[in-house]
Formats: sequence, C-alpha cells, structure tokens
Amino acid sequence: MDREPWEDWCDDWLNKAVRQILEGVQWGNLDYLLVNLPPGIGDVQLALAQALPIYGVVMIATAQQETHSDTYETLKMFEQLKVPIFGLVENMSNKMAPDMSQQKYEIQDGENLTPKIRVPYLGCIPLDSTVPQYRDRGLPMVLAEPSSIFVSTLNTIAWEIASQTTISGLKS
Repeated sequence: MDREPWEDWCDDWLNKAVRQILEGVQWGNLDYLLVNLPPGIGDVQLALAQALPIYGVVMIATAQQETHSDTYETLKMFEQLKVPIFGLVENMSNKMAPDMSQQKYEIQDGENLTPKIRVPYLGCIPLDSTVPQYRDRGLPMVLAEPSSIFVSTLNTIAWEIASQTTISGLKS
C-alpha cells in the first residue's frame, strides 16, 4: 500500500514528539505511563516499543467493521514484537456493558483474508450523551457522575488493565 507524503511527515513528527516526551520530561517514579496512539504500524509505535519496556498493550476499537483492519495490523505488529496484548476495549458502543468474564473478542483485517486474532475482551464503553456536556464545563465524568454505568464501566476496565500490568510486571 502506497503512503501519502503527509503520512510520512505525520509519523516523523509524532516520532519526534514521543522521543521529546520520553527524554525531556522528568517523570519521577511512575506506577503507570499510558500512551494513547492511533492504530497503525508506524514509526511511533516501533520507537516506543524500542525505547521503553512495554508490559502490555490495550487496543481501543469501535464497532465499525472498517476500523478492524488498522486494529488487526496493530495487534499483529505487537505480537511480532512479543509485547503482551492485555485485551481490547470497544469504544463508543451503542450497547450496555456486558459481563466481561471469559469473553474473547475476535478481530481480523477488513478484507477477511487472514486469520482472526483472539484477544481478551475488556469491555465496551457505552455512548453517553452527558460526557460532552461535562467536558465542556471542565468537569470529568468520573467526578460528575461517579455512580453512572459509564464510570462504572471505565473503573472495571481500568482495574482489569491494572491487574494485568501488575501480573506482567511480576513476570519480567
């Protein structure tokens, strides 16, 4: 697949930004460093994997089939780099958060030409029309509506990720 010139420029710019953040910030002692990257197999992901010990990856995807190809390629790249994949979170879901125990999420490229990758399903973050309203007021949803299904789902997913990073860290 041919890349557009602006895609190379973006990868280069993002790579430099990641390096500057990693090398130019005095982080102190961190429990976690979460990096939100767009899906894909660009220089940023590779640079990050080479610069830091990565205990695991959480993929964020949407239910739209057209996003699965990028997600698939990203998962394959991290598999090849031998980075553990903690699981997948479905964002902007139109369904309520299901019971997440023992579920697997199957992802494959958009063309359905390659085998599926089975990863643990960490849950779905439901669409909630109040999130933008609180955001616009500068109030995080977790503080504004701590007992909402939205926040409960985020907390459940966060605890699952935290337990996986702890387990992964103990193994290394």
